[in-house]
Amino acid sequence: MDNQAILPRIAMFHGGGSTPQIFETQCKALQQHLSSRFEFVYFSAPFESAPGAGILPFFTFEEWGPYLNWYLKDDKGEEYPDGTAGNYDDEDGIERVLRLMRDCGPGGKWVGCLGFSQGTRLVGGLLKWQQLRRDKNVVIDENIDLQFGVLCMGAGQPMTSAVPERFFLLALSAI
Repeated sequence: MDNQAILPRIAMFHGGGSTPQIFETQCKALQQHLSSRFEFVYFSAPFESAPGAGILPFFTFEEWGPYLNWYLKDDKGEEYPDGTAGNYDDEDGIERVLRLMRDCGPGGKWVGCLGFSQGTRLVGGLLKWQQLRRDKNVVIDENIDLQFGVLCMGAGQPMTSAVPERFFLLALSAI
C-alpha cells in the first residue's frame, strides 16, 4: 500500500494543437510548487490536429505528436460547440471529460481545473455544468466538486453540454 497522502486533484486541459505531455512540461514549475497540496491530472483531447501556435519548433511531431484538439469543425468550417464530431448519439465533450475523470479511479476529490488556450473552454464548460447542476439540486458525482477554475490565455465560449438537463430528467424519473 502506498503511504502517500491522498491529495485533492486538479484536472488539466491543454490547448488546441498540443498534448498532455507538452502541457505538463509547460506547467512543470507550477506543479513543483503545488505538488505537496494537489495531484495534477493531464487529459488528452480526442481529435488529432495540426500543431497549435507556439508548439513548433520546440515540440516536434516525432517526439511529442500527434497533436490534439478539443473541437472539430463541420463542412462549413463551423465548430461543434459541444466537443462532438457531429455525432449526437455519442457523448458530448463535457460528458467525455466527466467520464475520463471518473475513469482515473480512486483518489482525491476533484477540486479544480486548469486550462490553457482552447482548454479554458472546457474549464468554463465544467464550471457552468456544475453551477447548473447545483441550481437544480442534482447530485451526479460526489467526487467531482470543483471549487475553482484557472483559465490561462483563453478565448471563446465555454464548451456546451446537455449533461445537467439529462441528469436532471433522469433524477426526476427516479422519484
